Amino acid sequence: MDDNTIARFLTESNPNPNGPNPNPIPRPIEPKAEPEPEPEPSPELFVWPWTGVLANVPIGEPLEERFSKFKPLEVIPLFVREHDKPNGNCVVIMRFNKDWSGFRDAVAFENQFKAVGLGREEWVKGKFEVGKGDLYGWMAREEDFNGDDSVGEYLKRNGKVLTVSEVENEQAKENGRMVALLASQIEVKNQHLMDMQCRYNLSDLSLRRILEDKNRVHLAFNEKMRRMQGEARDNARKVFEENEKLRLELDSKKKELDLRRKELDKLESLNEGEKQKLDDEKQKGLDGLMMKGRTVIGIKRMGELDEKPFQNACKKKFQEDVDIKALTLCSEWQEKLKNPSWHPFKIVESGGKAEEVIDESDINLKHIWIEWGDDVYNAVKTALLEINQYNPSGRYVIPELWNFKENRKATVKEVVQYLIKHWRSLKNKR
Repeated sequence: MDDNTIARFLTESNPNPNGPNPNPIPRPIEPKAEPEPEPEPSPELFVWPWTGVLANVPIGEPLEERFSKFKPLEVIPLFVREHDKPNGNCVVIMRFNKDWSGFRDAVAFENQFKAVGLGREEWVKGKFEVGKGDLYGWMAREEDFNGDDSVGEYLKRNGKVLTVSEVENEQAKENGRMVALLASQIEVKNQHLMDMQCRYNLSDLSLRRILEDKNRVHLAFNEKMRRMQGEARDNARKVFEENEKLRLELDSKKKELDLRRKELDKLESLNEGEKQKLDDEKQKGLDGLMMKGRTVIGIKRMGELDEKPFQNACKKKFQEDVDIKALTLCSEWQEKLKNPSWHPFKIVESGGKAEEVIDESDINLKHIWIEWGDDVYNAVKTALLEINQYNPSGRYVIPELWNFKENRKATVKEVVQYLIKHWRSLKNKR
């Protein structure tokens, strides 16, 4: 088609070239271009096991109880290097459970800080005031993992970054391994159960045989018991007859013993006079043992204070009523010795054995030594040792046979020899 033809066509279709065309030629409608689909965002990477980060934490701040509602497994403070943050505070890592309950706790932990504008974004942008004391917290992600600070180093050593789906796969694998392990354990337990069933069947068979044997033994026992009961009746009759015979013999013996007892009573009455004489002689011997003086064997009253040191001490200290004051002082200390609450002893090791000795640091002993001197002090110590040896519970004076010549306890042989010698001397005087 040439240019003239096109012009004629336009003129015929619009006779009024200056006016509107009554039959305009419709233009083809261009199709709208569909918007290009936006690229799907890449899945978010989290640090797993789920981990929270707390920043701007004052050193020594107690955190376990404050964040206990999020159930952290572990709260780990990190040493902050100079280029991390210049405020002098530390960063704390909070580790949560590896399962989905731990994920929920970590998200709740992050949301608490995000809601008040104290999340990771504010911390990274430096929207904080040094020394203000606000804590910043968030859930650790890829950015924290790849950081070159102390947080990044810790996360690289103790975790990895995964998407939620990858965590699901990890847990699915873990669950698969757990199911396989449980299946293996169930198989072992089933085998064990079968073994137990076999042992039970064997035990049941053995028990039945035992019960059958028991029944047979029971029947035999009953038969034997009937025979034994008959024999027992016969034996009881024989025993009754023998007892009657023994009773008659016993009555005869009792009568004989009564006669002999009467004879012994007569002999005892005859010997009473001789016994009285011996008692008198014994008393005289004891009186001789109690006599003071230069006797070799006598009775020493163990735990009784020697009055002589008290008399000598009072003579040096007083001019009048020396005997009365010495007696009073001696009596006072004798009463102290009887007091069970005063026990001036201590335990020491001697030759590998524990030994009880006088505690010379006792305040009462120090007082008597300072006030009255060595002789009175040694007399009290001697009486304490004697009471502790002979009567530690009663704390009263005990008479004891004593060899005054050798200053020791007298033997029975020495006492008998001395009594015989003393008795002979008394007899010769008569």
